This record gives sequence, C-alpha cells and structure tokens, in this order.
Amino acid sequence: MSGRYDSPLAPEQIAAVRDEDIDFSDIPELDEDFWRRAELVEADRTDRTIIRVKRSAPADSKAPG
Repeated sequence: MSGRYDSPLAPEQIAAVRDEDIDFSDIPELDEDFWRRAELVEADRTDRTIIRVKRSAPADSKAPG
C-alpha cells in the first residue's frame, strides 16, 4: 500500500493495513542527537474535581456590578 490517499481512512481501513505495507520513508529515524536533547515530561498529576452549582450561578457571575 503506497501513495497518498484522497481522503482520511476510516478506523477499520487503518486496521486492515498490514505492517509491511506502511511507508515510513518520510519519518526521520531517532538518532543519538535526538535522545541527547530529549526531556522527560511527567504526566499532569492533578485530580479532577466536579462540583454542582445552581444554573443561575454562572449567569450571576457574568452580570455587571
């Protein structure tokens, strides 16, 4: 499977592509310079908090005065 596509592939079309048919020629290899400059980025460890507010609360905070 080579060449460009006229439109994006659907998930089931992507799943049907064999590994041997994927063209990686436009992706540069990761050389020593890449790994020397690479930085570890930790995932954001914040907790999700959900609060319930009255429907009028957001409108009240936008009101002038």
